[in-house]
Amino acid sequence: MSYQWSNRYSYTTNEYFADYWGTPVATYGSRGTESTYTYDLAADKNYVIQAMADNGPVESWDGGATWSNVWMRQNGFLSDVQAVEIATANGKKMVLAQMAPGFGGLAGTGNLYIKHLDDYSPNDQWEFYAGGANWRGALPDGLFSDIAESPAAPGRIFVFSRGHGLYLQQNLNWGYNEHMKGKDPWFKKISNGVAGGINSVKKISPHPTNADIVYLSATSGDQGVFKGEYNGADWVWEKLYEGGGWDAEVQAWDNAGQLILFYSGKSVDDGEGDNFVGVISLDGGTSWKTVLKSTDSRSVVSHDWFDVVTSGPAAYQYQFQSKGGLLGYEDKVFMAHYDHTLQKHYAILEGTVTGSSTANAAVTWQDISGDLHFGGLTSSHLVSNDSGALSHYVSTAGAGAWFRSMPGEAVVPVSGVSIGACPTDAMNIDDQVRLLGSVLPANATDKGIVWKSTDSGIASVSSSGWVKAVAAGSAVISATSADGLRTSSCEVSVLAAADGQGYRYLTLRAHGTVELPSTIQQIHFMQQGESYPSPKLTSGTKHSASSSTDGSSDYRAFDNSNSGWVIGDNFPAWITIDLGQDTAITPDAIMIKASANNRALSGFDILGSDNGSDWTLIHSRSGLSTSDYSGLTTLHFNQ
Repeated sequence: MSYQWSNRYSYTTNEYFADYWGTPVATYGSRGTESTYTYDLAADKNYVIQAMADNGPVESWDGGATWSNVWMRQNGFLSDVQAVEIATANGKKMVLAQMAPGFGGLAGTGNLYIKHLDDYSPNDQWEFYAGGANWRGALPDGLFSDIAESPAAPGRIFVFSRGHGLYLQQNLNWGYNEHMKGKDPWFKKISNGVAGGINSVKKISPHPTNADIVYLSATSGDQGVFKGEYNGADWVWEKLYEGGGWDAEVQAWDNAGQLILFYSGKSVDDGEGDNFVGVISLDGGTSWKTVLKSTDSRSVVSHDWFDVVTSGPAAYQYQFQSKGGLLGYEDKVFMAHYDHTLQKHYAILEGTVTGSSTANAAVTWQDISGDLHFGGLTSSHLVSNDSGALSHYVSTAGAGAWFRSMPGEAVVPVSGVSIGACPTDAMNIDDQVRLLGSVLPANATDKGIVWKSTDSGIASVSSSGWVKAVAAGSAVISATSADGLRTSSCEVSVLAAADGQGYRYLTLRAHGTVELPSTIQQIHFMQQGESYPSPKLTSGTKHSASSSTDGSSDYRAFDNSNSGWVIGDNFPAWITIDLGQDTAITPDAIMIKASANNRALSGFDILGSDNGSDWTLIHSRSGLSTSDYSGLTTLHFNQ
């Protein structure tokens, strides 16, 4: 007897593939919403990342339609990610993420990882940046409970290391450049005095317009709301509000020139036991006013289930608390009431703030839960698309990530994507054609398009739709709306070049390093998208390779080992591979991976021979720099 099985719980669009030990694995989406605990999230354009307690960094490159976490499964199983932030450096967006082995509350050492969003695809690579067991950059190994960039000074990064304090990197641009040179990207501890008793925070909220002020919601040790201000010589701290609760939050934002501070958590001054209240300040934290209690939530919305679970002989005392998700924007504030033991939210509230002082401040609340059936929010973020339209993204304590368009934004969604000028005839190598992408309707709020090729080794595509024929074969070029929900595609065929000489022996002759002493971990000679030698060399087939340096480990440059072909500064250097008597190719590209991008090659020659003695120059390259490399990098010979 045989059975026909169908997958009812997940799907894939086969648009994006992440590398898993050399195998491309498609990103997947869920047909439901069950997931593990998500601490935090961040988004920019088509890229979204969830910081999950057990699944590590869960990433999407299609606006959240499908996801992947295979990177962490082959890089130390960094399964616990508690904080993420997308910041700015070198004119580009960069993702910062706390990653650690372990699960949830049992997670181990705090490590800060970083990646450049160059392609907004799985090609962008994570790099270890700071922290860890050796305190790289003077950042301690305590788990990083939050990471925040100053909106007043993009690139200024705050990180709270649990058990150690708040640390600052003044300029991420400088830090990342130091990192690329192999130097430590230094951080400095700035919490002191009254803030010295803080053990952990839920949220770091930098001042919206003053880069020298930052607010913290301290959740263990000395708890409450704290303010730090740089006086030109040191950071000076004061406690603004007596509060508490593991998930208490503070948010600072600007509304037409007025600073609004809002606190969500337990209150010593005007609380109701373990319930979370909402407290506002319009004078920088000098005075505070309670504007939300459990009675306010119950006056906004009523639930039949609440009366059932809180009455009778088995009555349950519902906790009007929160796991996070506090957010402020213009005259709006968003806060949730949720009981984590019952795992049931009472309301997700949007408040409209009025008043010019704390004394006359008022907030009018409405429930915006809508179809979000699990309101255990853990974080909230506003994300702006290329057209400036805002979306409200939230992470949850068990139902993944959600988003909605902000009210009043008059968002016109994209209903379709079309591609014009798709070539009907096969292209020759080096030919170029521009595809014309457009979204429907014509008045869609976000007209952005993300271009992608299923095989850039055959046909590459630029961010503006220019397609270049690289090698023989076929590839599908897709145009996807910025929200990742609409896609159109065009298949491109590339003719093979005229037959030429094939070579059994291939030599890579290196001329120099881009910056630091070179170690090359992987080499792949490529022909029409295929990698040679295949299968890759191992210690048992070492006789197939030889080199001018470190002959004991030259074969490692053809595999995934962590050592590789150690050149150092001993240039020129060469490495030669014998493909065997039954294989001869004329490579049209080479893939190179150094132990770090700044240890790659600045120039090289590729030579071929059919007898191992008489050599022909196939390709020569010079003038390469660190910026030309990103992990395993393909360098095409016709570029």
